[in-house]
Order: sequence, then C-alpha cells, then structure tokens
Amino acid sequence: MRPPIDLRASLFIVGALLCASPAFACNKRKASAADTVSIRQLSSTVWQVLVPGYETTAVPLGVSYCAIGVQLPASSPINAVSSVALFEQGSSATMPRFSYSSNAGVATAFNAVSSGSWTGFLSQVTGPDAGGRDHFMSIILDVTSGTTAAQMDTALKASVFAIDQATVSGSLLNKDRHLMTPTTVAVASPLWRNEKIFHNAAHTNLSTRVSNNADDTIYFMVPKEFRFGQGAGNGWRCVLQDSERATSEVVNFGYIASDATGKPDVTAGATTNVRYTLFGTGSGSAALLYTLSVADAAPLPRVGGVRVVLPAPRNWPNDACTIHTQDGTTSKVPTTLQQQWTYAATGSTVAAYRSIGSTLRIGALHDCGIVRSYIKSTAYQTTAEVLEGPEALFPVVSRSDEIGFRVASEQYAGAYGIIFLAPDYLPSPLPTPFKDVLVQTLTLSGTPFVIPTNGEFDTGSVLFPANISFAFQAIFFQFNGPNVDAAFSDAMLVKGQS
Repeated sequence: MRPPIDLRASLFIVGALLCASPAFACNKRKASAADTVSIRQLSSTVWQVLVPGYETTAVPLGVSYCAIGVQLPASSPINAVSSVALFEQGSSATMPRFSYSSNAGVATAFNAVSSGSWTGFLSQVTGPDAGGRDHFMSIILDVTSGTTAAQMDTALKASVFAIDQATVSGSLLNKDRHLMTPTTVAVASPLWRNEKIFHNAAHTNLSTRVSNNADDTIYFMVPKEFRFGQGAGNGWRCVLQDSERATSEVVNFGYIASDATGKPDVTAGATTNVRYTLFGTGSGSAALLYTLSVADAAPLPRVGGVRVVLPAPRNWPNDACTIHTQDGTTSKVPTTLQQQWTYAATGSTVAAYRSIGSTLRIGALHDCGIVRSYIKSTAYQTTAEVLEGPEALFPVVSRSDEIGFRVASEQYAGAYGIIFLAPDYLPSPLPTPFKDVLVQTLTLSGTPFVIPTNGEFDTGSVLFPANISFAFQAIFFQFNGPNVDAAFSDAMLVKGQS
C-alpha cells in the first residue's frame, strides 16, 4: 500500500541540530581514555566541544536518568553552555543518541562533588544498551565574539566535564562520577555543508509513505550523471509532513551506496544512520523544511543516495509522518531517459517505490565543494522557470532550455573558482593533493570567478547543444602568500536532448 497525503498545510521553515532519545542507561568514562577534547568554531559566538572516551555499560542499573555536568572557569570568554548531546561513535559514522535538558538539580549535585560554576543537564533513559559501545559528548558553548582557539584552549583546560547516573530530580547515584579535566585541546576540522539538490521544490505534488501501519525504509538513489562524488556527508535538508505536529516523530537518515544497477546496496548497508526527533510542537497538519546536521562527517560513496526511515503512524491518517515527493507521472524528463530513483525496503531486499521518475524533496549536505546544474525552461509552464531536478540533467533544445550551474564551497567562500568541462568521467579517479580529478582531460569553460561570501556562485544560463554530453567539475582555490590552497569539487554529467 502506498498511501499519499495531499499537501494541505503551510510550509514552515525551520533549521535545527536535533538529536533523538533511544533506550539505554548512563555511560561511563573509560579508565584508559585520554583527557583530550576537540573544538570546532560554528560561528563568531558559538563553539562546539567534542569530548570522546565514554562507553555504555551492559549491566541493568535500575535507573532511568543520566546526568552530565560542565564546570567552567570563573573568568573566561565562555559565557554559557547552551546544549549537550551524547553521540555513539561507529566505525564509519557518528550517530546522535540522545540530547539533554538543562537541570539545576544536576548543577547543584556536581557542585557538591567539585565546587565551582557548574551547568547541569539531565536525560531520561529506559534501560541498558550493549556494553562497550563508544560515545562522545557534543557540547555547544556560547562565547564572546572574537574568541580565539588559544583562548578556548586556556578556558577548557580549566574546565571539568562529568557524567553520572541520576534520579529524576538530578541527584547523582554513583561514588565514581567520572570527572575529567582536559590536558590537550585539539582543533577539529570545520564541517562545510554544501547542498546537492536533485528535485524540483516547486513541483512537489504529494506527501507520501509506503505503509499505514509500520515503519517505512525509503531510498532516494540519484544517477551517476547527477553526482560522481568524493568527500564526506554531514547532513540533509528535506521537507517532511506530519498530520498531527503536536506529537514528535523519530526519523532516521543515512547515506547508502548504489549497486551496479543503481539500486541501494543493501548488502553493504548504509554508511551512516542518524536519528532525529522532529515535530512535537503546535497542532494540526504541518510541512516543515528541516536542516539536519551531525556532529561529525561520514564518508560518502562515489555514487549513492539517501536512506530515510519514517516511523509507523500513530493513528493513520490522523497522525502520521510523510515525505514530500514529486510523482514521476508529472516529470518532464523525456520518457526514454526516466529512471527509477525511489525504492522501499521489503524485508532484506528493495523494490521500486512509486512510479519511474519520482523524486523526494531531500538534499544531501557535503563537506567538499559541489557543482549542480539547473535549467531555465518552459517544461511545466509557459513562462520559463528555474528547475534543479532531473530535467536539469537532460536539457531539451526544442523547448529552448538554457543550462546553468551553481557551484558551492563554504570552505572557499570569498575565494576563487573555475568550472572545467570534459567529454566524460574518467574510468578511475585521478588522485591529486587537491582531492581527486573525476573527469577526463580538463578544458577551461570560462574565466575564473570570485565565490560570494555565502559560498555559492551562479554561472548564469545559456542554450545547451543537442545530442552531446559534457562532464563538469569545479576547482576552488585561494592564495595564502606564496602558497595556493585548492580543492576539486564533485562532478556531474549533462546530456543535451534534441
């Protein structure tokens, strides 16, 4: 059964770093863990601290609450602890497990153990997890504008981090409260988030899910023409709908490689699996645009897609989570070029989901620079509009489609870039010190351009020739005195149609 829900709600735009609340008891700090933390600047007034070295316990503890405390020095550029979350660290990905709520009782309890300026956080858990699973804390700090990494180093080496089992009031239960003061503060790599889009937002025509009585695992696989990639993934941007937004919904997201036929490689499995608790405020039906981030990046396949797990409806159709979709029956891609891009899990295998040519309104966030095409076209209406979905891979000369490109690199915002074109992809990527070259002999397709401060450059559009294919890849670079810092983007292939 494939029950759709008509779009009947206003689109609310939100963006948040959200974490879920699965079931396991409080973690402990490993005796062998080094007293090392990593820091990452998120904005001029916000820093993230990553604290590794925690693990789950396998013994039922008879408690249902876990407490985290942060003690800051009395005088420093750090003004406050705004949030704390605990993440599971897997072999290839980092997965947010649950977030904590601010709790004055925890602050008081930790202050009794080690007097100082403590901020306390408490989370409810429902039982033990398998023992020995590695976790790390993600702590978001509000700081004075202009704070440097050196100042953060000094402040954090005078701070204390702690974790303990607790009661509902925040009272601590263990004698060993796992206090840790950093001796080493390292700088973590920035999380650059460049969005790759393979859908037409203006032509979403339904919100859908596979079943009305069970969890749904849906895959949105994109063709190699759209992205022959490199780098890591660190989030998603998508539109979900809830027919009763007052109740929260736990949704899982992941990346997955394509097999030789373009289907999701379920044998290898997802490269990451991230749980988010979404909705939960207001009332009635709503469609929300979510920007979902992770604490660290996960390796991406060269060619792949997105895996989304929607929770079982609480009360179909009055309270159910669905995802925005453009059904393939409305696509303007020439029929001979339409492909199956959406799939659903059926036991240990997958089957086509919805009609050929269907797309989901979800974009992936990549740390490396990206290049994506768009067309100005009358495919859907008499006045030309910008389309970024599958039509942008196959511009049609007979309807006067104009092709353009958007290249994005937050890392090189304000620097320089060049787009190269080539006849096709290379059979195998060519490694360089600046990431891999993915296309054949590079030919300059235009003069160098300056990347705007928002990290995205629009080339403008021109007519694309029929019956010809070109692969595109960008390079971004900036000058640091006599040195040049540079990086290649991912690549894509455009096929002109008559």
